[in-house]
Amino acid sequence: MSRWASGADAPRSRLQAARQPEPRSDPARRFERPRTKAPGSAGGYLQNARRRACRIWALDTDFDLKDRLKERGYRWSNGEDGRPRAWFRDVDEADLAEEEQFLAEKIYGGQPRHDRSRIDFRNRFSDRE
Repeated sequence: MSRWASGADAPRSRLQAARQPEPRSDPARRFERPRTKAPGSAGGYLQNARRRACRIWALDTDFDLKDRLKERGYRWSNGEDGRPRAWFRDVDEADLAEEEQFLAEKIYGGQPRHDRSRIDFRNRFSDRE
């Protein structure tokens, strides 16, 4: 009878070694929350859901200013679903004052005619305003 007849001490090939699952270190670690805040992770989704933002509507803007608004990240709403027919952009609350200053100085010439609405987890992807 050979030395490896029992199979316990038989040498493994690289393929057999690669198929072996990694030993689990601690089964309780499987249920921990992810620690990353990357945009594609669950932590990133939760962080974005909790973020407060405002939607700024640039009402009654001249057609000549559309390129400047596009460069700034504004999108056009054609007035469907009861929304205003205007350019809009979602801005974090921390950047709201800067964006309102941009509209007042660069778009409206000192007399702002914009509207804003708060966006949170209840109405971010809802048809309601």
